[in-house]
Amino acid sequence: MIGATPVLAQQAAGALPETTACPEAIASIATCYGIKHESGAYILAAMPKTWNGDLVVFAHGGPSLVPPTANGSKADLAKYAIAVKRGFGWVASSYRREGYGVGMAGQDSDTARRFFAERIAKPRHTYLHGASYGGLVGAKLVESLTKNPDGSMNFDGALFNSGAVGGATLNYQHRVDLRAVY
Repeated sequence: MIGATPVLAQQAAGALPETTACPEAIASIATCYGIKHESGAYILAAMPKTWNGDLVVFAHGGPSLVPPTANGSKADLAKYAIAVKRGFGWVASSYRREGYGVGMAGQDSDTARRFFAERIAKPRHTYLHGASYGGLVGAKLVESLTKNPDGSMNFDGALFNSGAVGGATLNYQHRVDLRAVY
């Protein structure tokens, strides 16, 4: 159920980051924020005007073949706008560089989660969503960064669609087979 909890009552400590244009699919119902993290990753977050108190952390597919940009996650936000339309906050990282780096991408996704909680609002529940290569990134993130040193959990659930969770070698083996055929 989508609650009508005012965002201001839920805001995390500190000033809000700069706003950026939201994708058209959610422009009238959300405020979007964007920063470039010191690691080089770009973080994009969306806060619905009527927030249900929960957050989706998105790990994108790839790995990317080009350097990250500030607008790199906007297509994913538009594609998965249903989460924001249902009242969920949404945050994603571009990952700090192009190329393969599952552990790095997991750290960047966790940095995006912390950014939302520290700079926008503290979520009641946090869910991890990984798509394609992001499924492998999400699996690594759940494996390594789910629990804090004090025992508290960073994620309340995870969904990996088309996840490359069989591991890098098995995930890309079909490409070697295709090259041999052609």
